[in-house]
Amino acid sequence: MQNHSLISLKSNPASRGTLICFPYACGNASMFYHFSQALNSDINVLGAVMPGHGGSGELPASIEQFAVPFVRLTETQQKPVFILGYSFGGFIAFELVRKILGSKGVAGLILVGSPPPGITKEMDYILTASNDELHAYTVNCYKFNLGLLTPEERKNYFALLRNDTRAMRTYAFPNAMLKIDTLVLLGEQEEEVEMVQNIKRWGKYLTPVTYATLPGGHTLIKSYPQALAEAVNQFIEGQLNHKQDGAGRTEWKNLHQGVV
Repeated sequence: MQNHSLISLKSNPASRGTLICFPYACGNASMFYHFSQALNSDINVLGAVMPGHGGSGELPASIEQFAVPFVRLTETQQKPVFILGYSFGGFIAFELVRKILGSKGVAGLILVGSPPPGITKEMDYILTASNDELHAYTVNCYKFNLGLLTPEERKNYFALLRNDTRAMRTYAFPNAMLKIDTLVLLGEQEEEVEMVQNIKRWGKYLTPVTYATLPGGHTLIKSYPQALAEAVNQFIEGQLNHKQDGAGRTEWKNLHQGVV
């Protein structure tokens, strides 16, 4: 069984571009389904099947190892590529862009609820917490009912969460700034306070960057997939239509209230 791939969530032969989505820790491609259906019809959407997630393949220990299998899969896309990373997936998306930016242009990067470099308090908590503490954390932050899992499945979930978090914690961001149009999205009720207070640190590693808020907390993709899709639609359409006005590019925008 192939332990990594890109699966189609939405396809249109007449599409103008392709969006590749990387999930949060312990997540999978299916988390993007409802979001993908709300995107414009001229955008193909691919979800990343992560190595070691879902019971297939060896689990990578680093962000670099997670990203490597997707280099070729991304470079062989025939249409403008946009890469979206959600939380943990944002680190993989960043590393993927870093690897391929010189050899194949990427039309844009989208980071959703992804902690910027140096924001590690939440990661350190996950890596030192007991299983009971992680259970409570998961229910509060991820809104995931672990009661649906068997004891063995819960054990595996905690191991995977720690592995993905450790990969984030040990990732070394490059000193050189990546030049790529980037959209950074954050939920208005984001539970990780340190990330909210320091989200603009992404501007030290990426340029140009647009920051925007959306309704919901860390798992806003579950509760507000339409609002997320609208924000991503705006960004992708702007890039495809070559709207390079630059106005307010580094300012916060409250998209669900119509301020753009």
